[in-house]
Amino acid sequence: MVVAFLLVVVVDGEVHNANGDVYWNSIVTCSHYANWIESTAETWQTPWFEEQIQIQAYCVPQIVNPEEVKVFK
Repeated sequence: MVVAFLLVVVVDGEVHNANGDVYWNSIVTCSHYANWIESTAETWQTPWFEEQIQIQAYCVPQIVNPEEVKVFK
């Protein structure tokens, strides 16, 4: 068992899980992807590239078995 960080994406108030859970071995890497997901919620059509509030992403620590789930580096 290892501690991994689950990337959670929330779209319009609902957790989005397209192809299953995505785990990262580093909070830094997971947070990088979470920040990227939130920043791509910006649109050129909004003044000053305001973030859309309906897309949120964050990381949750979980204990997982790396033999049962894929943990990305």
